[in-house]
Amino acid sequence: MNAAHDPTALDARQLITFTLNDVEFGIDIMAIQELTGWSPATAIPNSPHWVRGLINLRGAIVPIIDLRARFGMPATEPTRTHVVIIVQAVGRMIGLLVDAVSDIISVSPDDLRRVPDFGIEGSDRLFSGLVARGTGMVAIVNLDAVMTLPDEVLQQSVDASQTL
Repeated sequence: MNAAHDPTALDARQLITFTLNDVEFGIDIMAIQELTGWSPATAIPNSPHWVRGLINLRGAIVPIIDLRARFGMPATEPTRTHVVIIVQAVGRMIGLLVDAVSDIISVSPDDLRRVPDFGIEGSDRLFSGLVARGTGMVAIVNLDAVMTLPDEVLQQSVDASQTL
């Protein structure tokens, strides 16, 4: 069995894969708190175009990031079939709006490839690596970079949770 698909491999890590415009991405499964369906978010004035707003998730105020928009694609027009992946990283919880969740895969360190430098400022920082899968690639999302939100968004999230 290939180590990339052997969940017992010593250094293997599991990724949950998801799609955005038919492109496959992955997130370390250990960062995921839960998956939930799309529900409208409360908009945050003056926030970046990729911040959809805030949701109340059982008393926790969670900012929602539209990953399509965050990655430079056209913004998502969410429907009931879209999924929000709730992740915990860099000391906070954030929801990631995606088209669909695909699979859980195991990846060994040998299967990881570096993200090429395209010469565009910050173009590679949103991804921590690439994994060949079939005829395509899975880009592994760098949650630390994706979850870097402007201070005013974080403060509005803190303010909202204190008023509950």
